[in-house]
Amino acid sequence: MSTHTKVQIFPCTINEGHTEEDLRKYIVEYLQTARSIKGAGELEMHLNFAVAPQSSSIDIVAIFPSFAAWGHFTDDLPGSPLMEFIKGAEKQGKFTCSGGKIWDSVPVTTD
Repeated sequence: MSTHTKVQIFPCTINEGHTEEDLRKYIVEYLQTARSIKGAGELEMHLNFAVAPQSSSIDIVAIFPSFAAWGHFTDDLPGSPLMEFIKGAEKQGKFTCSGGKIWDSVPVTTD
């Protein structure tokens, strides 16, 4: 059984007049809404903030336990309440994100 996780990273910029806290609140609501979609039961969300040098750039990181979970999630996303939530957030213009890449995250151990 694979211990690899599947990580999707969306590079984003916080738009003028908005804050990191706005984005944190959005991610909490996103995760709550995402739970209604198959494959999102073990979904984790992370925010990567640049600290050196500081900038308005930020990464939204979605972590899935498997490609199967990610596949179910992406298959069920269109037309879901989460998609409506995402569209609403885009209209608010708090941040701008570009397309995310999916990564196979492989743990490295000394064993």
